Amino acid sequence: MNKYNDFFTNSDDISCFISIISGSGGIESQDWVNILFRMYIKWIKIKNLKYKILSEDKFFIKRKKSVLIYVEGKYAYGWLKTENGIHRLVRKSPFDSGKRHTSFSSVYIKKNIDENLDVNLNNNDIKFSFCKSSGNGGQHINKTNSAVRVFHIPTGINVKSNDSKYQNINKKNALKRLKNKIYNIKLNNKIKNNKKIEDLKSDISWGRQIRSYILDDSIIKDNLTGLETNNIKEVLNGNLSIFIEKCLKNKLYK
Repeated sequence: MNKYNDFFTNSDDISCFISIISGSGGIESQDWVNILFRMYIKWIKIKNLKYKILSEDKFFIKRKKSVLIYVEGKYAYGWLKTENGIHRLVRKSPFDSGKRHTSFSSVYIKKNIDENLDVNLNNNDIKFSFCKSSGNGGQHINKTNSAVRVFHIPTGINVKSNDSKYQNINKKNALKRLKNKIYNIKLNNKIKNNKKIEDLKSDISWGRQIRSYILDDSIIKDNLTGLETNNIKEVLNGNLSIFIEKCLKNKLYK
């Protein structure tokens, strides 16, 4: 049995986007975006995932204000969701005569929700009930169990159709209405997730970081897991499993 099976749900097996945006620190934070960008590309290659750079806002050839990466492959979102948050860098600046600088960049991991926005109903999640219809439709509509109510167990949604005197038509109509309701819920969740991300983007600064990379002291401190490591070079070369796996195991991600 794969040791990672307990880490994920079905909704984690989906492609996603990595958005890296510079925050406080000017040129320093733009260079920090570039360092994080290289780190995640190396991690993607280690995990045998695929990626595509969708956009780059470059300040200079080796500095980026922001970058957007599309990632696909087995549990792409499931792995990367743990990296969502502010990343803090402390180092002697290569741009300011070796003075110590603190920089911030944000990493936002977003599901490719459009990929799963279509509604596929599992028969095991649906219960039907049938009853006599009421209303217009003549004598036949009231004498048979033509009305159909369908209940969706995971969401608790139930809808009814008694438009027709034929049960099979009402069943199709009820399923169509159920799919529409579930679709609207997914769409609203997508809108809420986008708003949550936009709210987070407004505060890329001290106190919100999930991880600090303190190069002067040769230490990386992960706020979510409490882990620390002196293997800075290894982490910046994409070896993030020490943080990601513990975060997933203990469900510490947001």
